[in-house]
Formats: sequence, structure tokens, C-alpha cells
Amino acid sequence: MSFMARIPGVSDRDDIKPGMASFEGSGPIGKTCATCGQRGYWRTSKSKFNPTTGLIEERGYQSSSCRMFLTLTHSHGPAVNKKWRACKYYEANPRRMQKPTTEVNTMPKVSEIFPAQFLKGSDLAAPRDVTLGAWRTENKYGRDEHIFDLAGEALALRCGPQLMREIAAALNEDDFDLWPGRSITVYGKGQPIKDKDTGQQKDVVVTHAMASKLDRPPGNGKALSIRNSDMDDDIPY
Repeated sequence: MSFMARIPGVSDRDDIKPGMASFEGSGPIGKTCATCGQRGYWRTSKSKFNPTTGLIEERGYQSSSCRMFLTLTHSHGPAVNKKWRACKYYEANPRRMQKPTTEVNTMPKVSEIFPAQFLKGSDLAAPRDVTLGAWRTENKYGRDEHIFDLAGEALALRCGPQLMREIAAALNEDDFDLWPGRSITVYGKGQPIKDKDTGQQKDVVVTHAMASKLDRPPGNGKALSIRNSDMDDDIPY
């Protein structure tokens, strides 16, 4: 408390707050440290030996101290109360000056955060013709499954053993390296399965495949003729 006469509008030692870069209230009228860009910065903790890793580690944390205080004194000050009136070093922080919105925020759905990657039987309300593209393998539940991209589709086709056999029969081709570019008709069909967790029966829609009228086998389904000139490689015997 100061025992000297106080001049209105002039700061004195009663306006000194620990950690502030200047007198409280010496900044813009109506502003506080809450919206000041100088309040809060990242700093590192003291080095500490981690016996698990055998390394000396430092961790960063968000400080509530004043950055300008650090600049002027070259030392970290105590935390600054965001309710204190702004000092002359006040610097507006646009992010902290945003007014609270009255907009109702709805929680995102799982399907929005993790969009579907594969065509499912439940997506097939009616049979559709698809054209197979490049393939790759992925391991699911300890078993390799073949994934086929679909021409013009955002979703891929995940194939288990049963669907692979159905596609082979539909294309009349057992070598799936020759499937890209071929068309099949896929459809969904309900099938009871046993839940692995509960052991109870439940109905799921499984993807199946059959021959498509749009499919064009190599050579239009006819054996390719081999010309004599193709066999002549000009190699002397």
C-alpha cells in the first residue's frame, strides 16, 4: 500500500503485479491479460534422467507467464492472472478475442471421421455391375484377403475366399492376375453367422458375385489365333 498522494490516472507501486511487464492498468482501457498475446508461451522443463530409456529428457509445457516480462528481465516470471487489467505492452491476440458462438455443434459420426473404404453387401440394395481394377492383399484377423480397386468407384472390393471363388466362376478365369479390366455383377444377400463375441446367431448382408452381361473377355471369349509369322523368330536351328 502506498502512503503517498495518488494522482488519478497515474500508476504507482500499488499497481505492480508479480510477473507483469509493466504497471497494471497502463494499457488500453477495458482490456485484460486474458486477450493479450504476450500471456502464455511454451517452455521446457528441467532435464531429467529417465532410467527406462537411459536418456536425459526434457518436456515442453504451456506457461501462463508473460513473454514480455521474459524479454525485459531475461527470466521466467510467475503465472499472470488473466483477469488483471492490461499493461502498456498489451498486444491483442485475435484468437483469444473471438466471441463465444451460439451455434449448436453436433457430434460427428464415426462414418464421417472414418469414411468407408470397401463396398459392403449392405450397400447393394440392387445388383450392380462393376469393373475390377488393380489388386493388393491385406491381412485381416490373421488371414490375407485380396482387395480389388473398382473402375470409377471410390470404394474397393474386399474379397474373402468365397467371393474369390464366385468371381473366378463368373469370369471363367482362375488366374486373378487376369481379372483387372473384367466386369462382374455384385449383389448383397442375407446370411446368418455366429457372433464371435456373444456366440449368438445374427443376420448380415454378404457380398456375392455372378457373371455380368457387360463383361468382355479377351478376344471376345474366343481363342486367339496364332499366325505362323508370330512363331517365326528368325532364330536359326
